[in-house]
Amino acid sequence: MTQLIQVRFADRAAMYTDARHMHNRLLQAASRADTHTLFRAQNVTGTRFTVLTDDERFDPSRWGDAVTALTTEVYAPTVARGARVLFEVRLCPVTRSTGKTVRALRGAGELDPFIERLGQRHGFEVLSYATQWERGYRIDRQAPPLPSVTVSGELEAIDEAQIVGALYRGVGRAKRFGFGLLLIRPLE
Repeated sequence: MTQLIQVRFADRAAMYTDARHMHNRLLQAASRADTHTLFRAQNVTGTRFTVLTDDERFDPSRWGDAVTALTTEVYAPTVARGARVLFEVRLCPVTRSTGKTVRALRGAGELDPFIERLGQRHGFEVLSYATQWERGYRIDRQAPPLPSVTVSGELEAIDEAQIVGALYRGVGRAKRFGFGLLLIRPLE
């Protein structure tokens, strides 16, 4: 059973100093080592998080008094072929060349093909989107900051199995650092 958990913390320092720290805190709440867990900070101050986990015994109470609010629901998304939905995802838009050379993508001209390929790999077509760039997203205190962009808009499901897989597993390569949790909701 997969759970979608909304967590609010008393303050940022209580839970989240950087993405690696948050990942380690998530592992503390897990009941097994092979759990599949995605997370995402929902606000700039780092006090609200969305956590998606397949660990039915995931226990945020292990974080102690830092948790001030918690909601949990069973997560079982379905998206029919041809359905149009609103989406939101935080991405780490980089390209890799030979070796470990990483280059950050900047602007719509470079981001458009990146998002198009993302949709093709995960069974959807992005019909429209807007971006919100963040500066200084840190994996840990010693590493240089990563580029971070929240992409929101409308998509159309092309392949049901692929898009549902992306909803459960996330998209992109930096999932363990708070990127790639794809959230959808119906059009209003």
